[in-house]
Amino acid sequence: MTKFIAIVDRMEGAYDVHVPDCPGCAAIGETENEAIRKAGAALSEWVGLSETTGLERPAPRTAEALRSDPHIIGRLAEGAVFAVLEVA
Repeated sequence: MTKFIAIVDRMEGAYDVHVPDCPGCAAIGETENEAIRKAGAALSEWVGLSETTGLERPAPRTAEALRSDPHIIGRLAEGAVFAVLEVA
């Protein structure tokens, strides 16, 4: 199992979850749990599609590395949180 860190943002009426190490991998849900669950499914699909098209699975960054990313620093300062997603 590989663990990826996702960013969970609260939006008006919904939650947005995206995986910074997997461009375009994101999900939205009405609740935080729903959004995280959908993001886990999206990550599995993203990795599967990448592997079937010959792309290498990206190496996930640590929480510490993500906390030093300028784009993520701002989102965390605005209230975003981390969630850990696992993919086989």
